[in-house]
Amino acid sequence: MTGIYHIPERVYRETEQHSKDVTAYLAGDLSEEMFKSRRVPRGIYGQRQDGLYMVRVRVAGATLTAPQLRRLAGLSRNYGSGKLHLTTRQDVQLHEVYIRETPEVLDKLLEVGLTPAGGGGNTIRNVTSCAHGGLTADEVFDPRPYAVAVTNYFLQFDSSYHMPRKLKIAFSGCGEDCALAGINDLGFIAREQDGQRGFRVFVGGGLGANSRSADLFRDFVPASEVLRIVEAVKRLFDRHGDRRNRHRARLRYAVERLGVEAFQQELEKEWEQARIDGIPDLSVPDLSERLPSESNGITGGEPTEGKFHQWKERVVHPQRQDGYSRAEIMLIRGDISSGDAIRLADLAERYGSGELRTDQRQNLFLPWIPDEFLGEVYRQLSKSDGELTGDSAAPWMIACKGAATCRLGLCRSQDLMAAISDEAEASDLDTNIFSSLKIHISGCPNNCGQHSIADLGFFGGARRQDGQSYPMYHLVAGAERNSDGTTLSEIHDSIPAKNVPEFVVTLLRDYQENGFGEIGFSEYWQRRGEQYALKRLPEFQDVPDYSADPKFYRDWGLLEDFSLADRGEGECGAGVIEMVAAELKRSEKLWRRATRARDGSEEQQDFLMKSVVAGAGGLLLTRGKEKQDPVEVLGKFTDVFIRSGLTDPKYEALLVQFGGLLHGERDIPQADPETVRDFLDHLQALFDRMDASLNFRD
Repeated sequence: MTGIYHIPERVYRETEQHSKDVTAYLAGDLSEEMFKSRRVPRGIYGQRQDGLYMVRVRVAGATLTAPQLRRLAGLSRNYGSGKLHLTTRQDVQLHEVYIRETPEVLDKLLEVGLTPAGGGGNTIRNVTSCAHGGLTADEVFDPRPYAVAVTNYFLQFDSSYHMPRKLKIAFSGCGEDCALAGINDLGFIAREQDGQRGFRVFVGGGLGANSRSADLFRDFVPASEVLRIVEAVKRLFDRHGDRRNRHRARLRYAVERLGVEAFQQELEKEWEQARIDGIPDLSVPDLSERLPSESNGITGGEPTEGKFHQWKERVVHPQRQDGYSRAEIMLIRGDISSGDAIRLADLAERYGSGELRTDQRQNLFLPWIPDEFLGEVYRQLSKSDGELTGDSAAPWMIACKGAATCRLGLCRSQDLMAAISDEAEASDLDTNIFSSLKIHISGCPNNCGQHSIADLGFFGGARRQDGQSYPMYHLVAGAERNSDGTTLSEIHDSIPAKNVPEFVVTLLRDYQENGFGEIGFSEYWQRRGEQYALKRLPEFQDVPDYSADPKFYRDWGLLEDFSLADRGEGECGAGVIEMVAAELKRSEKLWRRATRARDGSEEQQDFLMKSVVAGAGGLLLTRGKEKQDPVEVLGKFTDVFIRSGLTDPKYEALLVQFGGLLHGERDIPQADPETVRDFLDHLQALFDRMDASLNFRD
């Protein structure tokens, strides 16, 4: 067996077809939309940078072999950015790959038992599990083989790639729910009953702009029933998922439409039907690992420096197997260089079992290290290109890729994470505090950074002040999870992006100074933190005028002004919709000021003109147009909305009239406030017809 999971014949056929599709696409014989519909379910996404693509590789059961990691590193170095990125769903991503080279990348992944199949689109996504499976004393049993078994079974069927929307499944081995079963579409938490292995089963959870905790379906289901449960959920989702509105298509919306009781009654029937239809008992693969021998490595004794002991205390965890430990490899931003990945593969073979684990915190685990080799492992990690030993605050935080590469991103979440780390390092805060916190950051409301399950979290958005956009973040906090389910964090007020690092350090200083470190952030938030945070928030919410401090209008990691102009058009509208609403509201205020001015006065005409420009400019944001010059706004609106048929041509005369006024032309007839009122009402009606993809429904 080359890899951890089985690659079915279907994946080989699709990989061969992908090569043909790339050739046809590059020759102009396959349209962009048709090609996209085929490549995305294969796990190949377009990046924010035109011409570059991301390949998202499945890592079922959180387990990678050393040869697989070595191959991933080589592919990234030879075809991509030279870095691997670990996701919160335990996948590994290759970035900055040219589309013409993706067929060769997919072929080379298959050689080591890996595939990106189902890594995107409306598919059964990577099946996750606890990264510590088989290693901890408090687990009920190792959940990883069950995640791999589900992958092996469902990866072979065409129907697994044509769901109403993506379907996410997770397996946890203990009550702490490390794999986040409580916020997945379908979650399993290990249990034993009368000596029989099984699971508590949760259904209908999910993170996104509208997150939902999963509902308990059964307190105990025998492990042999897992495939039938997954098949039943899949069938029910296929029947009730909303294929017409992809933004209400996830399984959790089907649960809400039907009601929990009715949904679970139907699930019971589908479960029984799956048994009648011959869906088999789950067959668990053997994932037992090769134990390292003393000849694998050379021990030079434990280093004497304090940093080794700090590393050992923070990221090394004794296994339930006497004499062995697992070490967490801390990755800043979830990234690791190709060189460091190859070194880790070598370490796994020399000092461990030859395998590594990926976890939901975007880190790697090196298991099965004989305790006498820990010092040598630390020495090797200390020689790495990047910081892999967790010395700073940054590796302890989670952030999605954000606007740096994602077409949907609003803000540069990973750069904010770095700014928080820098602020903490420069302060009097004890940065060890970060190792016990779950701080999550998403670049938009879509929750890829899992802010809804954070102790303290932020998700990106955008605002406008005096016609100028600036990045901001919403504060969320207070999540909890255990074997009974997950309590999601609550959304609080917003903060300009530039003030978030100072706010975080201020809050954590209060957490530290009031002695809550031993109790935990959740208890702090309930007893004191929420009240303290809301009291201090106003100090961090002021946004100066652009002329006074332009840095507030620039995102972290950028020197140019904040803009949404290069976001993916017609995809996720989160954040943009808020900005459009704000501009329409501003246009209303300007129109009301016009009605209070003297009829026919220059003041009235000026306010009417500004109201039209604000409203038209707001709608242009939906098409990635952020032009601040009023003349350009009027011209672009005419081209994009009127001449495309989205807006009634009768309004073109009004825009031409104000365009002439802005050009200083004389003898321009005065605009009628009621005509402007009619135009603004039309813009509002357009906005009301807009869906979350920024498209206008009929």
